[in-house]
Amino acid sequence: MLYQIKIILLFVIYYGCALEEGSFCTDENDNWPGVCKRFTECFKSADEFKRNPHRTTCGFKGDEIIVCCVNATKPNVNKTSSLLNTTVGLDPDNCPGNVWIPDKPMPQKTGSKAWDKCLEYQERLVFPCVKIDNRWIRGNQCYYGRYRKREESLVISAGGEDADLLEYPSTVLLGYGEDPETRQWLCGGVVVSERFILTAGHCIYAKTVGPVTHVAAGVLKRSDQTGDKTLYAVKRVIKHPDYRPPIKYNDIALLETDRPMHLSKALLPACLHNGFPVHDEEAVATGWGALGHTREYADTLQKVDLRKFQHEECSKIYQKQKHFKDGIDNKTQICYGDHVKVKDTCQGDSGGPLTVEHPDIGCMRCVVGITSFGRPCGTIGLPGVYTRLAPYVTWIEGVVWP
Repeated sequence: MLYQIKIILLFVIYYGCALEEGSFCTDENDNWPGVCKRFTECFKSADEFKRNPHRTTCGFKGDEIIVCCVNATKPNVNKTSSLLNTTVGLDPDNCPGNVWIPDKPMPQKTGSKAWDKCLEYQERLVFPCVKIDNRWIRGNQCYYGRYRKREESLVISAGGEDADLLEYPSTVLLGYGEDPETRQWLCGGVVVSERFILTAGHCIYAKTVGPVTHVAAGVLKRSDQTGDKTLYAVKRVIKHPDYRPPIKYNDIALLETDRPMHLSKALLPACLHNGFPVHDEEAVATGWGALGHTREYADTLQKVDLRKFQHEECSKIYQKQKHFKDGIDNKTQICYGDHVKVKDTCQGDSGGPLTVEHPDIGCMRCVVGITSFGRPCGTIGLPGVYTRLAPYVTWIEGVVWP
């Protein structure tokens, strides 16, 4: 028992945030809310501890461990059911406010379809309402991997690093070809609803293998794209009406899956930036593209921190040409890269999201751009070009939430 308690202590140091005894908590192993209780109160016997050995730790009271205790209060709900399909997961009239920002209420809906759906997904999937001891509480399924020791990350030559499981649950992988033995995974995308993926217009068709056919969703590695809950067929492709390849403008499209995706904290729709104020001087791009110019594609999802390039600077780099007759269109395109470090998106990252945090939305990334094109990746001072999302939100809403 002493050895097991020491393991829990290490978990607190590297992963936890201290909560007081009696506080509501969410157990990270089965994702159900509970109450922070003393170890001896939660587990009455050694046999009971053996049945539930991996409880999330809230903190300490003196020398005694305080654990997130759910064994006595766990609601009688089928864990395989999506919160979108159960009344247990949603009762906003009886739930407390915003647990992500405790001194603020949950953000209000505005009538904008994209914004309101973002809030709906947040309430149902990130901070679900669950009834415990005849009280409705708002659980917390937020990703807390930021407490992971940074030296465990694998830094690669393109300036990115391995993403954690659940860190970017909106990014998906696009496959080309019906035969699973020869299918190629060449682009990325981002989940915006139960049935729709947002990607780049040029990702709907690959010259060597044909149209996009499949979506691997809720996966961290390329090798994970199997199973009914992760692999979906593409039912319909909707390119933007003004996208005319090989012209570089309006490079955006939507993909409809053959069935609703199994949404969870591992597959979470992203919010769409419709022009509201955000801090976008820095953003994060994600994808399974090449680890550098002429290098192999990543097996694990990569993330890279990028900085915004001003329009004038980017226009000097990407000047007018045959398929780019107006140069950078500041209304529909935006540039990100790095002036001093090798940080960039590469071949195979196309269609993936460029995201920022929103001040009022917890644990859900806000998409500000879609990876479009660039010069050979990994060159300091040469940014990539991204389709700016805000001008296309009305079109997206008309397709996804008509």
